[in-house]
Amino acid sequence: MPITSFQRLLGTTALSDSATGVVIVAGTLIAETTTGSPLAVAAVSTAASLPWLLFAVPGGVLVDSTDRGRLLRLAQLGRGLVLLLTGLLLSTGISPVPVLVVSVFLVVCLQLLSDTAAEVTIPELVPPDKLTGANGAMSVATRLSQQALGPVVAGVAASLAIGLPAVAAGVACLAAAWLLRGIALPAAPVTRSRPGLRSGFRPVLRQPILLALFGVSGTAMAAYAAFLIPFLGFARGPLGLSETGYGLLLGATGVGAAVGSLLSGRCERWWGRARLLQLTRVGWAVYFAAPLVLQGWALGAVMTLASVLGGMWQAVSMSVRQRTVVRAELGRVGGAFRMINYGSSPIGAALGGVLAVLVPAQAVFAGCAVLMLVTILPLRRWVSESRLVAAEEGVHAK
Repeated sequence: MPITSFQRLLGTTALSDSATGVVIVAGTLIAETTTGSPLAVAAVSTAASLPWLLFAVPGGVLVDSTDRGRLLRLAQLGRGLVLLLTGLLLSTGISPVPVLVVSVFLVVCLQLLSDTAAEVTIPELVPPDKLTGANGAMSVATRLSQQALGPVVAGVAASLAIGLPAVAAGVACLAAAWLLRGIALPAAPVTRSRPGLRSGFRPVLRQPILLALFGVSGTAMAAYAAFLIPFLGFARGPLGLSETGYGLLLGATGVGAAVGSLLSGRCERWWGRARLLQLTRVGWAVYFAAPLVLQGWALGAVMTLASVLGGMWQAVSMSVRQRTVVRAELGRVGGAFRMINYGSSPIGAALGGVLAVLVPAQAVFAGCAVLMLVTILPLRRWVSESRLVAAEEGVHAK
């Protein structure tokens, strides 16, 4: 049975995100073991997150004005070459932190372009009624490869040789570039636009559906980051969880979110997109409120089930963007959403740290849960099924 273009893109995503997981985890691990300095670890971590804040929107505009197939291949080739060079430099005994900071920054910049181009490419490869399922599969590939496989490979490889994680990640990126060779995409540039923030956010600001999704996404990411700050101490204290128990709990909820991504296409057909988007907010409200009334296995079960429902948001909201945005603007819209998601997390974490000092942890949990329920209001107002259908028809008419 021949491999479809979408399957090639899915395989490329898995390889690419595995490499990213290896690079980020190994980079921070090497920085800590070679220097013992928290500042060195912070420098590598910052290098991994900064590109999303600086270049997500300009990168999306670039994707909209470039041959996407070529951009995907060049981004993976570039990542592979940078990582192989990084492995070589680290093996020579050179001071590792400056090399890691520059390498991680460049690799994530290229990942930004690759991820955005992949999101824009999916509608070219999958029928509209299969978009949510395809987005769910891509989300699961990212979760399993970057958050599960990548860290494991990073730990094992770093224990064997300082340059081995970068070499392994580089080989994965080159394999991803090779896998892309069979994907047929429109070769001509879609549009030409100046790569600035204004041109990137303009499509979001003029479309109420996108603006509502944009605000809800950013709010949810900030709330989740704020929740985790006091939850760690609460879990180790009043809930009595060990380090292993805490890790297992978060791991189980991560698996739940992945399962939700896989089920999102089927649930969308059952309940409709507008209703399912609202239900995902209920899922996260339950997730945040569960520690107020539960503990032990009951807490783990409820939070995991809630994350199944909440985890459907990413696939469904992405399919809404892909169906309600003209193809010439998909890249910049995706970049804007990535920017708000990555930018909201540190803001939420900082707010969670302040609140953890000022109020009890339970107040933060309750506040996050209420906030999730409040975000249902803009979804009900601006993301109804009739509005979605009208927006899709408007895109097809252009």
